[in-house]
Amino acid sequence: MIDWNRIAELKSDLGDDGLADLLPIFLDEIDDALTKLATQTEASEGAAICHFIKGSAANLGFASLAEASHAGEQAGKAGTLPPNIAKTLRDHFDAAKQEFESHEDPSR
Repeated sequence: MIDWNRIAELKSDLGDDGLADLLPIFLDEIDDALTKLATQTEASEGAAICHFIKGSAANLGFASLAEASHAGEQAGKAGTLPPNIAKTLRDHFDAAKQEFESHEDPSR
């Protein structure tokens, strides 16, 4: 779910504090995008939201979310937004976030 090599690159580039500053922004933006996607009925708009999620997730190492978002983006571009795409992406997001948090917690 998480591309730990990407996380290591970010830590190298940004430092632990930089990544710690970036992560809450990323989580909030993805949460907002998923909320918008849940009410989206226009396929092209849904594709644009999926594209945003895909890019953000890939940049932060949330690989499974990026892959699932890519599938939603492609379907939306073809004119049919999958009916449960918001829930599917939310599930990927929640699972990846949980994996990230449990891996980052030094007590685990």
